[in-house]
Amino acid sequence: MADAKEHAALNGKGWGMTSCGVQCLLVGFFDIGQELLLKARIFVRASIEYKEKPYFTEHDRLRDFALLNWLVARSHDLKSLKESVRLKERWFAEKRTIGKTEVQAALPHYLDAEEYETLIRRYEGAGLAKPATLRRIQGEGTMCYVIARHRLGLDYTAEETEAAVGAFLKRRVPQWLGYDGAYTDAAHWMKLAFWKKGDDPIATVLRCYDYLPGLKPPKYP
Repeated sequence: MADAKEHAALNGKGWGMTSCGVQCLLVGFFDIGQELLLKARIFVRASIEYKEKPYFTEHDRLRDFALLNWLVARSHDLKSLKESVRLKERWFAEKRTIGKTEVQAALPHYLDAEEYETLIRRYEGAGLAKPATLRRIQGEGTMCYVIARHRLGLDYTAEETEAAVGAFLKRRVPQWLGYDGAYTDAAHWMKLAFWKKGDDPIATVLRCYDYLPGLKPPKYP
């Protein structure tokens, strides 16, 4: 860890171990995966404590720490998530231009933080439009926007939202776990879509296999 601290690489190493840990869970190496995730949490926590980089990346560290707390401790770390959104909003406010792609990528963490009104405001403020059809949503932020509006009782029925999420994951999970290599994104979306308090996060992550035709998940206790 000392070497990583010296080179301001604590969070980078921690996030690399997180990705590897999730990969291990997905192929049934549960002990190795959990060991990696525990170590990753130590590195990410240290990066927060040492204030490894300027404040504009602190939202990423808190976001990463919250995901690790979920994977390791079954904890919905709402405190870290909400602080991450607060800092991300400050970061957005100080930028001269904000790309739509950047907003799309940020909003799953707003959804996880239960910051539904802020999510909707950020989405619409970026000039992003309501989806023309719920069955063909591509952007992560657009899917979050639909879920947020449903949860606030503004739009979309439970049945419409569930069908939209299913269609979205059917398209995106094979991408995330294929050429994208976005294993943590896949894990995070399993949490957003399915996890409830008391559920096992590993069993939740393994629901990725619901969207991988022809493949069976590893046996999990």
